Amino acid sequence: MTAISMPANRAALHRRLVGAIAQIRAQSGQATSESAVLLFTVCVVSTGVGGWLMNSHPAWLNALSIHIHSFYYLLSLPFP
Repeated sequence: MTAISMPANRAALHRRLVGAIAQIRAQSGQATSESAVLLFTVCVVSTGVGGWLMNSHPAWLNALSIHIHSFYYLLSLPFP
């Protein structure tokens, strides 16, 4: 069997297309890993700040709970 030969311009177009797809996939992986690092950093910082806030100002936690429960109460009222 003989291989089918493509015209020169079509082969060049194919190589360029394969290269572009490979570059897009590489950039997509980089964006995913950057997003994962950012999410991890946000979680660690928020856990640290939340832990410090609960230890230093426990009354604020109660105030936040009252605030959220007041919204639940307002949403449970029967509006006609």
